Amino acid sequence: MSGEEWSSAEAAKRCGVSRATMSRRLTAGEIPGARKTPGGWKIPPQSLAVLGMLTEDTTEPEAATEDTTATTTAAEVELAELRGRLEIERARRQAAEQLAAERAARIEDLRHSLLALAPPPPTTEATEAEKHPAGNPSQGETPGEDNQSTTHRDANQTTTTKTNTTQKHNESVWARITRRLRG
Repeated sequence: MSGEEWSSAEAAKRCGVSRATMSRRLTAGEIPGARKTPGGWKIPPQSLAVLGMLTEDTTEPEAATEDTTATTTAAEVELAELRGRLEIERARRQAAEQLAAERAARIEDLRHSLLALAPPPPTTEATEAEKHPAGNPSQGETPGEDNQSTTHRDANQTTTTKTNTTQKHNESVWARITRRLRG
């Protein structure tokens, strides 16, 4: 009995279950030692016996004593069960490695996309508003300009200063994000 294996149809017949039931149990990995071959499933009868699925006596007479037979059968069943567990764990590991690789690639794609959206680094040249703060006449201006011209210039400088402050803040945020992504 140690080398004997049954097809799924034979196992279903000997266990008193339908082929569909046997197929579901095989696919779910519930029968240790069962293996799928190009010709179909190969199922060790010992595995079915241990699970209590057999409805008839399928043992063959052997010359060995009952103790030797029981020990051998138990060892074979345990080996078949361990092989089944090993295959399941290999499949799980492979799936986990594939998922990890896909996630790493996705993270890298997102990192490149985010870096592409980052604004260019700020320039070192000062803007006109920084060179000439409000209230100080710039080169080419005369201290005696009329009030309307001065008010218009001050409003433009205030708008420019607000725009520059917002731009500096945005550049600062992007710089922090970029450092985190690169670091």
